[in-house]
Amino acid sequence: MAVVLSEIMPYPASTAEWIELYNNNPHSVDISNWEIHDERANCCKFPDSLQSLPPFSYAVIARNLSTLLILSLDSTVSAFVPSHWAALNNDTDRLTLFDASGNSRDILHYGNEMSVSKGRSFERIYKYREANIPPKWGLCAAISGHTAGIVNSLQEATNDERVSIWADPNPFSPDSDGTEDQTDIHFELPCETSRITIEIFNLYGRGIRRLVSNIPAGTTSPIVTWDGKDDSSRHLPIGRYILVIESIDLNSGKTFTGKSTVVIAGQFR
Repeated sequence: MAVVLSEIMPYPASTAEWIELYNNNPHSVDISNWEIHDERANCCKFPDSLQSLPPFSYAVIARNLSTLLILSLDSTVSAFVPSHWAALNNDTDRLTLFDASGNSRDILHYGNEMSVSKGRSFERIYKYREANIPPKWGLCAAISGHTAGIVNSLQEATNDERVSIWADPNPFSPDSDGTEDQTDIHFELPCETSRITIEIFNLYGRGIRRLVSNIPAGTTSPIVTWDGKDDSSRHLPIGRYILVIESIDLNSGKTFTGKSTVVIAGQFR
């Protein structure tokens, strides 16, 4: 597989629409005069002045320059605003990527899942798979709502149905001394796209902090942080707490849960 559609923002919140390409090749690819067509045959044409897209790199095509500035893309990311932009539907559209010779290089069809996800991009999950295996897509799991110009947040899941969740550092000491004042909550899930809830319980089983509730997630994204406070922003005492994740697989509807222990240490000031 060569240059592919890798991420789109059809229903933006603080930017205009944009589309990301990825060159999954060990050599550069000339994308000048390439085009993206939508379901109604509207066309977004790349300028003929474009340089080749380097190996294993990204290009971001945006509706306007201000969007590219807001995205703060790395200097290694090719970025441009086409002379004409084919507006993306908020839900249900079909995008086809054509090369300069008119050959179809990639196709993406998305449905009404985008209409309830304003400000969150749609990411390719299987961009490294062979051309004869249809790609899968899902809502971006990054806290920022997108991964423009960097590796997508959604990765391929394994067949293992085990759930893991852990905190790092653990123990941590939220005493405002500038060292280990918060802990990062990591997880591994068996589903490529899901919605997760992460909560903190005390040893008596009482819920004391809901870190996130029903947010999009991938197999390992996003990383969530905890500052050692409860839902009322009060510091919690030193001791052990139970970290619990619940994940609902968007493909199968199955629910997965996991838990582990996290320890608050040190003296509060």
